[in-house]
Amino acid sequence: MTGSRTLAPARRDAAPAGRDTAPARRRAPRHWGSRTSGLVLFAAMAIYVLIPLEWVVVNSTKSNGDIFSTFGFWFSSHPQFFENVASVFAQDGGIFSRWMLNSIGYAAIGALGATVTSYLGAYAFSVWRFKGRDVLFWIIIGAMMIPGTALAVPIFQLMGWLGLINSPLAVVLPTMVSPFGLYLLRTYLDASVPAEMIDAARVDGAGETRILTTMIPPVARTGLATVFLLMFVGAWNSYLIPLLVLTDPNLFPVTIGLNDWNRQSISPLAGGEILYPVIVTASLLAALPIMVLFVMMHRQLRSGLAMGAVR
Repeated sequence: MTGSRTLAPARRDAAPAGRDTAPARRRAPRHWGSRTSGLVLFAAMAIYVLIPLEWVVVNSTKSNGDIFSTFGFWFSSHPQFFENVASVFAQDGGIFSRWMLNSIGYAAIGALGATVTSYLGAYAFSVWRFKGRDVLFWIIIGAMMIPGTALAVPIFQLMGWLGLINSPLAVVLPTMVSPFGLYLLRTYLDASVPAEMIDAARVDGAGETRILTTMIPPVARTGLATVFLLMFVGAWNSYLIPLLVLTDPNLFPVTIGLNDWNRQSISPLAGGEILYPVIVTASLLAALPIMVLFVMMHRQLRSGLAMGAVR
């Protein structure tokens, strides 16, 4: 009897010798069709993303006349990329370099601050148990639904009340808190940091500071790197808040500076000066730090995801 129970699963799992495998063959076309549709969708998304970049790259090599007289998605017969780059760094006394440094500083400090505050908040919501935790977390989630434009005026008034108008802190402070970053890290900590590890650390005498600074970051580095990258890109592309709180051109980030050049190009106050080749080339240069950051952090993100898959 024991032998018959042991052999029963094998008889159920084994296919009869003469059974038709047509259903498996019929499923193959559906799998091929879904894979093809997915490839087509991703190809369309890639084209949608790369076409504007290709336009910027091509037109950064043209003169003002070639921009308007030649095909926009192909190079002219007389490329002048390096001349345009030299014009970018010579325009207005070389202020573009200052704008780039401002953007790097604003984005790096803001992204680092947002990552730290999101990490601390995510740890509190993930590890600690306190009254009203879920209600408070859902309130923070609800803050994600508020558009940034609705917060621009309150932030401007708050910066004015603090006396920070026309100062770098007025740009950096609003970017150092991110409900989305907190939500993302809390979700990541819940999935990747087991409660047993925290309990074992506390039993061994580790305090909250040691757990926060030495134990969890190696495990959660993928989540931390992702939040830093997203916050950096968001701070780099920030436009409305710097536009409201800054008036000194020397404090402008590159987003406000390029818009100022574009406004001069279409304004009679520019004295007829055409800045379109300068603006297009500067736009390409302004995108390079983001590209470099993605390339640098892609390896770290990929290794972290691979470690998660091994676990």
